[in-house]
Amino acid sequence: MTTDPDRKNLRASDADRESVAALLHQASGEGRISFAELDDRLAKVYAATTYGELEPLIDDLPMGLPTLGRQEPDTVRLTATVNDVRREGRWKVPRHIIAKTEMGNIHLDFTEAVLPVGEVLVEVESKSGGVVVIVPDGVPVNAEGVGQDTGAVTNDVADDTLGLSRIRVIGHSGMGDVTIRRPRRRWRLFGRR
Repeated sequence: MTTDPDRKNLRASDADRESVAALLHQASGEGRISFAELDDRLAKVYAATTYGELEPLIDDLPMGLPTLGRQEPDTVRLTATVNDVRREGRWKVPRHIIAKTEMGNIHLDFTEAVLPVGEVLVEVESKSGGVVVIVPDGVPVNAEGVGQDTGAVTNDVADDTLGLSRIRVIGHSGMGDVTIRRPRRRWRLFGRR
């Protein structure tokens, strides 16, 4: 997402600069930019005063631009009454997701999502449908705050990873299951492609 042309000259805040710096650190950790380039770009980030000066420092990175100077909704409510609800592919993750199931299922796939720096709170209420949370490597998940009745709570993701983003799952599993896992690996028979 690019900054609107009429906003390029607007003043950036400290929070805007920190968001851009966090993306640069993430890019360096993934091997997308070198340590020397990271230092160079960070110097420009902290010297930047406008959105137009920040944008070119990250517009060649695939993890997505932060929405500079705009407030995004902090909470998204998802309800699966009968049909399934899915969030997958490339999507911007809010800080708080409320996932409520009646008889349908909710699938939250964070594999290609743009996660905010810091904690994302996923609040589940699984009556009879299930909630599946899929997270990429390097993102820890804590699900100790999920109570259960007859439904199962399974967390196959360790909470000991240090990363810029982390997910905390809280709430209640009635008759539905709550499953937290990494993406499934696809094996090829004839070598890597």
